[in-house]
Amino acid sequence: MINSAARSKVKILIRNAHYVAKLGRPYTDYVEMGKLDKMKGIDIGNTYLTDKYCETFVKSIADSIRVEQDKHFDASDFFSIISDGSTDCSSKEAEAIIVRSSAKGKVETHFIGLRHVEKADAKHITDAIMKIMNERFDNNWAQKFIAMGCDVAALMLGAKSGLAKQLCERSARPIYTIHCSAHRLELCFKDATKRLTSKIHEKCEALLLNLYLFYKLSPLNRANLTRCFKSLGINVVVPTRVGGTRWLPHTMKAIKHILTGREAILKHLNEMQDPTGPTRRKDSAAKARNFLKLLQDREVLVWLHFLMDLVSCLGKVTEIIQKHNVTLAEVWKELQSAKSMLQRYYTR
Repeated sequence: MINSAARSKVKILIRNAHYVAKLGRPYTDYVEMGKLDKMKGIDIGNTYLTDKYCETFVKSIADSIRVEQDKHFDASDFFSIISDGSTDCSSKEAEAIIVRSSAKGKVETHFIGLRHVEKADAKHITDAIMKIMNERFDNNWAQKFIAMGCDVAALMLGAKSGLAKQLCERSARPIYTIHCSAHRLELCFKDATKRLTSKIHEKCEALLLNLYLFYKLSPLNRANLTRCFKSLGINVVVPTRVGGTRWLPHTMKAIKHILTGREAILKHLNEMQDPTGPTRRKDSAAKARNFLKLLQDREVLVWLHFLMDLVSCLGKVTEIIQKHNVTLAEVWKELQSAKSMLQRYYTR
């Protein structure tokens, strides 16, 4: 047992270790945080200040969290698994496993583990999930496993050899597979744009992406655009990427920045057409001329405004679906509101 004075010092150090782990920082940051605390006049003592102790504290925190997770899992009668793939900083494929369970009327979602997979196919992902679950909950977890949530990739939902099919074969009961609703909405939007006979949508997507790269890859262009914003008295909103993610709210942000900052962007692009202007560069002038033509095109401008209305409507549905404590009533209400709005657009 440690006395109360030592306990208060260790509490501060454990909080520092938790902060380092939460942000994914190296354990050596813990040492520097200790030095900073001493500079502030906080009494943290002279022990437990190495990166090795930080690792020990983090492991203790993780163990205590696992104990609470296990208690909730043991008290629940059933649970579902949410699985998604990713790549780490070394570009290795990894599968994240999340368990959602209910006990005594309380629903909780817990991160269970992350496992590298040799190959991102159904067999290797299934083996990774089975290994993680067996290590955490022994072999009796399959008795409570009733559902799985994932995206619509063939390796996840394939009817013959997909991940869900393989897990169902190894489970003690049938598994109900749930396709991520937000992801499904994104795919519906993408499929709808593919059916357009006009090329205007592709033209606008290319414009948004190229404007983002035009200012992202050139510090000079970015600085001159910022100057144009300030000269017009407009808040600076630099073009953002539209193709880096499928989530509709990000697409909405990219369109909003272009429409909000259109006047400043046009001013900068016009300046680049001046042969004697200080901001003119031969390699960028041709691109700027093309952007200027598109941003002044009435058809492009109308389509961007229409997309803004459409994506704003669908984006609200996506945000509601992704809320942690959302209810079916809230989702249903938002879906009906979106359907009504889309029908109004269709009849105009």
